[in-house]
Amino acid sequence: MNTSIESIDVAIVGAGPAGLMAAMQAKRQGLSVALFEKNRPGGQALAANLIENFPGMPNGIRGPELVQRFIEQVKAHGIQIRKETVTNISKSGDLFLIKTTSQELKSSAIIIASGLSPKRLKITGEEELLGDVIFSYDNPDELPASDKRILVIGSGDAAFDQALNFSRIAREVAIAIRKNEPKCAPILLERAERENIEVLTGYIVRSVEKTADGVLVSFSNDERILTDLLITCIGKEQNFNFIDDVLLKSQVPGLFWAGDCHRNMDRHISIACGDGTAAAMDVAEYIGSLKTKNQ
Repeated sequence: MNTSIESIDVAIVGAGPAGLMAAMQAKRQGLSVALFEKNRPGGQALAANLIENFPGMPNGIRGPELVQRFIEQVKAHGIQIRKETVTNISKSGDLFLIKTTSQELKSSAIIIASGLSPKRLKITGEEELLGDVIFSYDNPDELPASDKRILVIGSGDAAFDQALNFSRIAREVAIAIRKNEPKCAPILLERAERENIEVLTGYIVRSVEKTADGVLVSFSNDERILTDLLITCIGKEQNFNFIDDVLLKSQVPGLFWAGDCHRNMDRHISIACGDGTAAAMDVAEYIGSLKTKNQ
């Protein structure tokens, strides 16, 4: 029985734009790479309606299309995206130990590019209906939204992006906003208005309930809306529950960060790609210093 543990130069957690770019750059630097993604590759880019500020795309490009190009490029570099959940990362000496749902590995360096986790509404009925009729930041093309009523909760760019995505296939789309003005870029509000997306202001969600006719959403202003799918886009937060606390509380040599989980508020694909490239270059320099030290 073979009990040896795979050993690689760098493990990358997350295959969004930052992780994908980090993997390609690390490969170009001559490093062995393990790239992990628990969901679909692409991260938040999958839900982008139209990306207009990525270089080389004069007419813009839809998120899923750009992600597919990223994936094809990663494969062309001979990199496999491992569909596994990383459950724990620890360190002993100069090596990291990575545990996933199916294996253990050792690496000289780690790049965390795990993105952010969606915030929950934390209201009555939400937990029971998640993944059934309530979704967060999902790719609309993968949801049963054709000819359905869609209600989006949120006021930022992501919420309006989602509403615009759904407007291509849904019967009707509305956005419910807590305050009196949305926080999205003006151009997204203009597009929403052109697509006849109803923007409801002063709507704070109180509870949700699944009925025979759909999802009944109740608000603090005593209004109630019946919809088929509820899409929550109220922000994201860091989630590093797979990393040992010791690693999070100190500057650890060999541990690098890239993308939204690192930047938090600066959430642009071009920034994530730059982060991934820089992290991989830093990893190559770090591993080079390890080899010099051990000679």
